[in-house]
Amino acid sequence: MPYYASLKHSRDLTKSRKKEISNRLLKLKQAIKDAKVPSKTVSDTLLLATWNLREFESPSYGGRLEDAYYYIAEIISHFDIVAVQEVRGDLEGLKKLMRILGFGWSYIVSDVTEGRSGNDERMAYIYDNGKVRFANMAGEIVLAPGKDKKPTAQFARTPYLVSFQSGWFKFNLCTAHAYYGTGAPGMKQRIEEIRQMAEFLKKRATKESKKVQTRWELYNYVLLGDFNIINREDKTYDALTKGTGFVIHEGVLKNNLKGTNVKMDKYYDQIAFFKRKSVVEMGEGAGVFDFFEHVFTEADLDYFMPDLEKLKKTGKTKVKKLDVAYYKKWRTYQMSDHLPLWVELKIDFSSQYLEEIKGLA
Repeated sequence: MPYYASLKHSRDLTKSRKKEISNRLLKLKQAIKDAKVPSKTVSDTLLLATWNLREFESPSYGGRLEDAYYYIAEIISHFDIVAVQEVRGDLEGLKKLMRILGFGWSYIVSDVTEGRSGNDERMAYIYDNGKVRFANMAGEIVLAPGKDKKPTAQFARTPYLVSFQSGWFKFNLCTAHAYYGTGAPGMKQRIEEIRQMAEFLKKRATKESKKVQTRWELYNYVLLGDFNIINREDKTYDALTKGTGFVIHEGVLKNNLKGTNVKMDKYYDQIAFFKRKSVVEMGEGAGVFDFFEHVFTEADLDYFMPDLEKLKKTGKTKVKKLDVAYYKKWRTYQMSDHLPLWVELKIDFSSQYLEEIKGLA
């Protein structure tokens, strides 16, 4: 659970603000429970999530309020490991978030992808180190030269591959933020990037599977993040799942989850598993959590109006009118314009392992 002593002793917040944040956090806890996010277990299951935290951290729209950090920490704390996209070059926001989460949590982050397309972005994993262990491998995916020996165009934002273990489950997580570009050229690059990610990991997983004697030695490949996928009938979705060996979590498909953007009409974010001799057992638990129903709600415009007026006076953001439209955009820079997508996995395979030993006798 987050370390809320920092809220109690904060010198930057008034007593009334602390009271309001505390009240919202209590409601948020109940809302997450009502959304059927399972309780975390010691050794039976793993709650895996992906969340694009919009420009985390940047000064856009005046930067985040203290309130937002506490709400984001509360949401993250309900999962065991979260892949985070759009972490910026300045890590102060991430460090602030980690201080609220407390000493029981760790993070690992990639370097910034340089260039205009890289957008000063990093990839990160935030995880409960009482449940998840970093397995000592981390690296960014770099595509090899083509058959003509010429350098291959790299990803706009470099995918980040890291090994972890939780219980019996060994897994290589690769988080990505695919190129968004619109129009024919932009869509072509978006689709190609998604396909290249999946094909790269497919080759890597297939190669590794030939080097081990038993499936228990394998690290399972999970590709997750913001792929800017439009819907399940679109070519962007096919690029991830068609002929690549990657499948979407059964709970996501069975529950027919809504979109992961704020309007919930786009399937930008996905969690896919490479299907082979994997030691993967997917539970039915999966979901998308709409935090704007509980914090920074549309009805909160009046509550945050003093913050918006103060922001306008500083000149840190260009705004002509402090209305509902502006507030709805501003709040996405407080929380995000993406909703967290989560899935549940089983991680205790001791019975299966014992059955195999018994069969050898």
